[in-house]
Amino acid sequence: MILVIDDEEVVRNAVVDVLEFSGFRVLSAASGVEGLQCFADHVGEVGVVLLDMKLPDMSGMETLRRLRTLNPAVGVILCSGLEESTLQREQQHDPTLAVLQKPYSLEALLDKIRQVTPPPQPSPFP
Repeated sequence: MILVIDDEEVVRNAVVDVLEFSGFRVLSAASGVEGLQCFADHVGEVGVVLLDMKLPDMSGMETLRRLRTLNPAVGVILCSGLEESTLQREQQHDPTLAVLQKPYSLEALLDKIRQVTPPPQPSPFP
């Protein structure tokens, strides 16, 4: 399941629609606080969070830190319309973190989702 956290309603709804059309189960939130609550309610189900860096109630980095306290291994895609060299540096040290510059294509989004999603673990049972 993917959680989309973006305060821009048009962007959020478009991303949700595209992801659902691509076969994903999707939750959405309009703020960092709302996103954290939604994530906490579905912590075992959400595998990827698409996180806008500019939110009205808390920064994207603060939201990221709080998400990681709930699940350090969740894949996170940081989205920003600005050139963010700091984000690029953080991404280099964390395989579960990716940066996606706005505007982005469906192909770029799906590529980032694959990048931060860990491969399925083989079952110990035959």
